[in-house]
Amino acid sequence: QSISNTHEFKVMSIRSQFSAAALAAAVALYGQQAWTKSPEPGNTAQAVANDQSAMAPAGQTVVPFELYSGHIYIDVMLNGKGPFHFVFDSGALNVLAPATAERLGLASAGKVEASGTGGVQTASITKVDRVEIGDRTMRDQRFYVVQFPPAGGEGRVIDGLLGFEWLSQFATRIDYSASTLTFYPTKGLSYTGPAKPTKLHFRGRLAQIDGMVDGLPGRFSVDTGSNGSLILYPKFVDKNALITRYKAKTEVMSAVGIGGPVYSLLTRVGEFGIAGQVVAKPVTYITKARTGASADAETAGNIGSGILRRFTITFDYQGAQAFFEPNAAFKEPDLADRSGIRANLAPNGFKVVFVADGSAAMRSGLMQDDVIVAVNSRPASVIDLASFRSLLKGPAGTKVSIDLASGKSTTLLLSDID
Repeated sequence: QSISNTHEFKVMSIRSQFSAAALAAAVALYGQQAWTKSPEPGNTAQAVANDQSAMAPAGQTVVPFELYSGHIYIDVMLNGKGPFHFVFDSGALNVLAPATAERLGLASAGKVEASGTGGVQTASITKVDRVEIGDRTMRDQRFYVVQFPPAGGEGRVIDGLLGFEWLSQFATRIDYSASTLTFYPTKGLSYTGPAKPTKLHFRGRLAQIDGMVDGLPGRFSVDTGSNGSLILYPKFVDKNALITRYKAKTEVMSAVGIGGPVYSLLTRVGEFGIAGQVVAKPVTYITKARTGASADAETAGNIGSGILRRFTITFDYQGAQAFFEPNAAFKEPDLADRSGIRANLAPNGFKVVFVADGSAAMRSGLMQDDVIVAVNSRPASVIDLASFRSLLKGPAGTKVSIDLASGKSTTLLLSDID
């Protein structure tokens, strides 16, 4: 199987995309039969499933996951070894970190261009004989070997990503409340829950649904690998004059990925309509990136875990449909950072990598490259990154004392970022 050269495919939650022409040349190294034309939207999942061999028992399989910093972490066995720590990312192809390929003794070949909104880097291709989650198995899987951002950034080592190929083979239910994934044989899926079906559209291999931003219709990618809530892309933003409408003016670092950081304007839309439901005032990034997935004029934006976690979602890729059931978190407010900093893990605390103009952090005197070694008199070394970021989403007026490696101390007075 080679890949049609008429699409680009998103492989990472940071909206990285491979050059389709490069992919087509690289995967030809395996000498598998090529598609003679592009799969029609809605049939892509079926085309991949028909070419894969699933070795799984009848019935359903339930496995636990860890939701950390908005990402779904699962244990995966590869070629009988592991477990390896993967992110389950509906916006991804099969991806391995180079260290994972090395641990497995896998050779990789070819040179593939992976271009993200932050820049470009090269990747290669390898093959995994067996991929297992619980008692579900896929065989003879092509993986792209890509260097992830440093593990210290989020505090979790990522051995790889699983997404489109797995979802194409197995209908999957994501229960955010119970922190479980349930896998079904797709041909045997018979949904009996309360939700009505939502049509899945496939742009390349990226699942999308129709949504509404304050009454404005658009098509949005469904991305369990994004830890944001809602990202709006430039063409949709410009067409509807949304920067003016929402008075968006504060620039933040919304992601760090291939090639470097991604910057966005921070705002909130009034409501987002999804699958017959309305999510009130989601935190929204108006991305400034105009390359990669963000440059797609046919896509309005991206739906991440900040919205998706409010549902129990059943994906049926072969049936080109999904079912969204609101859960207990549905009406919870979507909290936004009130500090204005982006910080990553450092050996002795948290390193400040960005400070927003006019923010609480700027007023407190915090600067890029400062290292925070204590928070509210607790050593930063005993606080995980997700907890620190949650603290910075506290109520306006909350005081957070900060001690720096330089010996200086300051206090953040949390406030809404305009």
